[in-house]
Amino acid sequence: MTQQQQEDGCFPRITASSLSDGSLRGTIVSLVGKIVANDGAIWTVQTADGTTVPVEVGEENTPPPCHFLEIMGAVREDGSKKVDFFIARELGDDFDMDIYREMLKIQSNPKFGALFGPTAGLARSV
Repeated sequence: MTQQQQEDGCFPRITASSLSDGSLRGTIVSLVGKIVANDGAIWTVQTADGTTVPVEVGEENTPPPCHFLEIMGAVREDGSKKVDFFIARELGDDFDMDIYREMLKIQSNPKFGALFGPTAGLARSV
């Protein structure tokens, strides 16, 4: 499979089901959800679509005290559908996953793609 070059600072926002076709192998991603299981080295994160993804965090990382978080990490190349942890950002206890799921639907609609791409929001010369 040929990996497309990833734009610096532009990371796809995904749900666990986004990993099913294997197209994101080796890609740095943003994963929003809540930790539903923690065995120390792997957090199981439930995403906006209700499905879960294992995130390998290593023994030295402890989950944040809040319910919801954003995880930046790399999807494994081996097809295991695991994400290797880079960093987590706390989103608090009242993050609305239903609204987030709707935003993901809009983002994936080609009609609105330019609003979410790497150049979205940049000033344009006239």
